[in-house]
Amino acid sequence: MAWKNITVEIDGVSFLSHVNDKVFTIPFSAGLGVGDNFKAGGKNYAVASVENFMDRNEILIIQRNEVKNDKPKTRRNDNQAGGKDVELQSDDGRPSED
Repeated sequence: MAWKNITVEIDGVSFLSHVNDKVFTIPFSAGLGVGDNFKAGGKNYAVASVENFMDRNEILIIQRNEVKNDKPKTRRNDNQAGGKDVELQSDDGRPSED
């Protein structure tokens, strides 16, 4: 699988990054550590492991775990259409008289 460019958001700050399956390369300045969370591609991730590539303080190699949002989704509003009292009409289309 090839590396892809992706934008990673950490505490509201965006960083240009690369991803290859479960591995991210993120700039060292992001300051991520094990257990920290970040967002990429509309998903939330937790850092499983961090490696300072070649100890050069330039790039962090991040192994990630996806954080699942297991909260139940709110229901949609009830359908408000219908439910009105409809006056009965006879076969000729005129309102019936009781």
